[in-house]
Amino acid sequence: MALWALGLAILFNAAFRLIGIAEGLSTGAIPVGFDAPHYFEHLPLTLTHLVPGLLFVLLGPLQFSSHVRQQWPLVHRVSGRLWATCGLLLGVAGVVMNKWFPPVGGPLKYWSTHLFGIALVMCIALGIAAILGGRVDRHRRWMVRAFAIGLAPSTQRLLFFPVFAVTGRIDEQVIDVVMSVGWVVNVVAAELILWRASR
Repeated sequence: MALWALGLAILFNAAFRLIGIAEGLSTGAIPVGFDAPHYFEHLPLTLTHLVPGLLFVLLGPLQFSSHVRQQWPLVHRVSGRLWATCGLLLGVAGVVMNKWFPPVGGPLKYWSTHLFGIALVMCIALGIAAILGGRVDRHRRWMVRAFAIGLAPSTQRLLFFPVFAVTGRIDEQVIDVVMSVGWVVNVVAAELILWRASR
């Protein structure tokens, strides 16, 4: 439940974008108030990021549910393949969007997004390699790290509220710091979870 709660910001944002895109496609014009017109300029790339992102967040908690793994192992395996595929698409599309889309924030945000987008893909690839080799615990650890990275946009959005309350501004420097800190917070949280589980 906590994992779904953390992903709510991602779900709402992705749903808002998809509704705006659907409205724009049906009317032939970008909806008034839609703040990302460049999404329409690279629509296939945008959908490759948004749709897998939604599924990644929705399916993630099921993958880490011991009840699902024990009672419905087939569901875990099938949804796991879909979840991993969505994560790979999410990571690759995120890096490409970061490169092609108009810049938001400064160089720190740009490079941290590249770094953690690649890290998401690597974690999933290592998790897949581990389970194919029968190393279940290593597989779980890499997938926990992948999900933590994938949920970082929610953490970033949550961090903007107290930062704006204190500073009263959202500019390039604030975006740089908040976005980068959001990635790090989630990665550190994942490592703490794994450390506690190992004890």
